[in-house]
Amino acid sequence: EIEGHIKVLGPTTLTTQHLNHVFNGFLSAHPTISLDVALVDITINPMDEGFDIAVSGRSATYEGVSELPLTPIRSRLYASPAYLAQHPAIKLPSDLHHHACLAFKPNGNTWNFPTSKGLSLVNFKPRLSLDDNVSLAQAVMSDLGIAALPHYIAKQFVDSGSLVAVLPESPLQATWFKMFIPKHKLKIERIERLAANITEY
Repeated sequence: EIEGHIKVLGPTTLTTQHLNHVFNGFLSAHPTISLDVALVDITINPMDEGFDIAVSGRSATYEGVSELPLTPIRSRLYASPAYLAQHPAIKLPSDLHHHACLAFKPNGNTWNFPTSKGLSLVNFKPRLSLDDNVSLAQAVMSDLGIAALPHYIAKQFVDSGSLVAVLPESPLQATWFKMFIPKHKLKIERIERLAANITEY
């Protein structure tokens, strides 16, 4: 039976909606394991902060740390029906310059649209910046503007009619959730087992 302590870092929304199920199941299956889970929406080098596993959707590379891809993050732009009814139509990414744009702070103030000729970039000055996607979705549903949201966040609100896709034929460039593990910890059995559970979820 494996035992010991594991220190984990995860994004707030992904952890509360999905990874918590993994952690709770892992603890139930292994009574002699303890977990310390931190919810953070910025990129942190796990070597610097003493984490055994860090899950992040941000682009980063760290010396002495292995990157294990988990799943793509598919995002697009959304607005509320009321906002769209009250503002000029959006037919091209360039039209976004005439609209209130809301930012997910860790991703910065640029939206990247893949095209046949490469990336088309839209830089904007955000009316509101937030570091939590659920809070950002709530701001959009309050008719404050347009924001980029991951599909797994937006789906429930689209299904209920509270959000509408903007430029539906132009999704944003996909990024990836990755798991970062210090290389010297890869073969520690308790960490290896938890990493496998996260990958399989």
